Amino acid sequence: KMMKTEAALNSANEYLQTVVSKHDDFILKRGKSYALTENNLYISAQNVYSTTVEGQFDNEPYTLELGKSKDFSVGNLTCKVVLTSIAYMDNEASFSKSCYDKSKQPKF
Repeated sequence: KMMKTEAALNSANEYLQTVVSKHDDFILKRGKSYALTENNLYISAQNVYSTTVEGQFDNEPYTLELGKSKDFSVGNLTCKVVLTSIAYMDNEASFSKSCYDKSKQPKF
């Protein structure tokens, strides 16, 4: 029974890794949102200032400074979204998302 449960868990984690890309760069315009996972976790930009962006992240308000990040987990994946640049006059911000599989990280 333990083997079946472990096999099901491994299968679920493999599926999650197919729906959550490991690395993604994207641009958010003010008033737009972006799916970080398939129809599950979104980030939006409601206000774009010269050094910060305000919006919603996983249904919670956030304020991010340039170069700062938000972390989230999906299954075995640990992910980070970093605010990489702001085009204040164009009302848009660039983000970079990266994920790694914490179960495959070396243990020290």
